[in-house]
Amino acid sequence: MEPNMTIETEHEKELSFIEIPAIGYGNAESSISYVKQLESGELSPQVDARASELITSGELLVTVDDLDDGCIDGRPTESLLLYVTEAGEFYEQPADNSNHERAKVAGGGYVTATAMRLGSGYKGDTIDGDILETGLVLTAKEVYCGAHTGEHKHEDGTDCGANDRMLEIFNNAMRYEENIAGTTKALIETAGLEFNEATFAKVMKNWQAVIEDDPYFEGSTGASRLRAAQAIIQTAHAETEADKPLSVIKHLAGSHKEDYLVVNYAKGKTMSQVKFANTLSEEFPELASENLAQAFVVDAWRIVELAEASVKKEDVEAAIYAGVMYQVATAATLTDGSLRTFIYA
Repeated sequence: MEPNMTIETEHEKELSFIEIPAIGYGNAESSISYVKQLESGELSPQVDARASELITSGELLVTVDDLDDGCIDGRPTESLLLYVTEAGEFYEQPADNSNHERAKVAGGGYVTATAMRLGSGYKGDTIDGDILETGLVLTAKEVYCGAHTGEHKHEDGTDCGANDRMLEIFNNAMRYEENIAGTTKALIETAGLEFNEATFAKVMKNWQAVIEDDPYFEGSTGASRLRAAQAIIQTAHAETEADKPLSVIKHLAGSHKEDYLVVNYAKGKTMSQVKFANTLSEEFPELASENLAQAFVVDAWRIVELAEASVKKEDVEAAIYAGVMYQVATAATLTDGSLRTFIYA
């Protein structure tokens, strides 16, 4: 892999939308489960059929219209939190779920990019300090990232699993190392690249060092890591004197009902979870929202952008691998591994 590669789909002329096998491993107790929701009747065969048809049709693929990114979470947005004003303050704005289509990676870019830098050997004294450092590096490259909270947040947690459970995700990367190697290999090869076992091993070794450093996560919580992201956003806005928010923190409603995982390689595009939800709601008006499907969405091309902006040129390959691996380990932590999985490439 050339260190400065980008996942540019020559495929822009002709994208393929395919289903691949579910990852098949993860948290057996999780309720984020295609199998469990289908068996319980929470997801009906009719909704399942229409949802998968919508995903594979490609009609949900939209152009990203905002600079920042957000989490892969499939829940609807209740409000847009913490826009930064000209005075450097924050305010809240109700969401109409019709705007702010942005790229998506686990936890948003500051979380995923920190995991990428850690996997590439860029480790400081604390995780909160490293998130701040990651944000400053990205801001210097004019790369801005978002985040989210949810209605199940509490004093120490944000209700963003990719953030709140960051240490557990690193531990699960080790626990499922062989499985994650296979999934990562498949995703790297989908981009037309050859899988490098040495690079994968390097990331695992660097993450192992994170896990073994007990003081590194001491005192850190999902809430404190979110505060670090807020500080980054505030600093970025102050430095650029932007006349509109550079990043948005969303507040999500409801519980996780994801049945699908979509991995998108089409640069500059994302699958609209809003359009997905609205279409299903219109076509199945008799069903409550908890009986309609949700999808996690990972934009693989955004991982490449974050890698190129957050590490030195010689470390980009490791950062890309770490970014992919963090998405996979997050799925293995938050779900039971049965989600139907689709690729846009």
